[in-house]
Amino acid sequence: MDRLLALGEVEHITSLKKSQLYAMMKNGQFPGSLMVTARRRAWLASEIQAFIESRSSKRSCIATGNSNPTGH
Repeated sequence: MDRLLALGEVEHITSLKKSQLYAMMKNGQFPGSLMVTARRRAWLASEIQAFIESRSSKRSCIATGNSNPTGH
């Protein structure tokens, strides 16, 4: 079972602020949240981890001069 992360945890893990997270969600650059209650949202830990890993792989590609993160 996947763990649900509250906004504060997501901000801490990603070092992004709430406004940045929501702007990136709107543009499809960040995983969407789930409505836990009428006033509370949460994110799947696995999706946040995948987001972080995708950013890390992009960084590695830039550092090595490979513009294609898939290595092709």
